[in-house]
Amino acid sequence: YSSHALAAWGQRSWEFAVGLLMLKLRPENLTLVSAYGLADSLGQVLLGASVGTYLDKRGRLQGATQMYMLQNTGVLLSAAAIFPLLSDPKGSKGGDPGGSPLFFWALTAA
Repeated sequence: YSSHALAAWGQRSWEFAVGLLMLKLRPENLTLVSAYGLADSLGQVLLGASVGTYLDKRGRLQGATQMYMLQNTGVLLSAAAIFPLLSDPKGSKGGDPGGSPLFFWALTAA
């Protein structure tokens, strides 16, 4: 039970931090935060059944381990992608983070 509690706490903490980071990137409105929430929810709805089927075909431990590794890889890649955006002084002043709107929205969509 403690492992599940810690995993759930870590996941919710990351979701909260992502919202704050996106708010820091675009402080003038909540469009970026809401787009992330929409993309996250759509991903859960569209991929939830296939992930469930995948886990049903594997053993519980093997499936859970693989899903945690996949999730942690996603967190690592997200943090690595947002680092240049947050360290860019233009991004903190409302300019185009990363120098290009295309780069910014591609990272947002990913």
